Formats: sequence, structure tokens, C-alpha cells
Amino acid sequence: MICDSSSLKRNRLIQTLYYDSEGNLAGSTDAAGNAITWDNGISGAATYPGLRNQTQYPTYRETYGYDLRNRRTLIEKHLPAQTGPDAPATTLSHRTRYDLAGNPVEQWDEANRIGRIGDKVE
Repeated sequence: MICDSSSLKRNRLIQTLYYDSEGNLAGSTDAAGNAITWDNGISGAATYPGLRNQTQYPTYRETYGYDLRNRRTLIEKHLPAQTGPDAPATTLSHRTRYDLAGNPVEQWDEANRIGRIGDKVE
């Protein structure tokens, strides 16, 4: 992991950026110590090599799925249990479907509601 010594300054807060060996942004830490890390798919065990596989936020994790054309089709938010140690964790899913030209045409949100994008749907 390579640290960017020229951290970004925004509103007097400093954000430190970290890069993997391929030069991809791999993480950041803000002035309060909150860290965000990304799995960019360069490890041998990556589900989608070369694509962002997951993001770890301070309070939850996101994982991603892709189609054969490397378009992101799935975002899953993995939230910790909210009611106690024996309560199950929650996973919220957001899906996208594309047309043959590569344009997003439908999206499903966490409540499984469908939304159509544009006028034409296959």
C-alpha cells in the first residue's frame, strides 16, 4: 500500500489517500481517523479481477457484481445487526439491467421496487 504524502485539504480537514501496487485508489482516512478501503480485484482470490469487488466503510460493507461486459449490475450493502448480538445482519440489494447498447434500462432498489430508465425497455 502506497500513501499519498500530499493529502487533500478540504475545509481544513485532511484526507490521506492510499494506492495499491497497480496505482489504483485503495483507501482513504479522514482527519477523524475514519477509514474506507476498496478491494480493486488485483488479488488472486478476486471475484471480478480488475474491478472493484468491495468497499469497506466504517459502519458497513458494500460488495459488487458485474455482467460479462464488466458493467456493475449489483450493489449489496451489508449492514450489521441493529437489535442485538443474536440478531441477523441485513443485506440491501440494488440491481441494474442494461440493453444491448449498454444503457441502463431498469433498476431495482432495496425494497425490490422496479424503476425504468428512459422510454424504451426491451
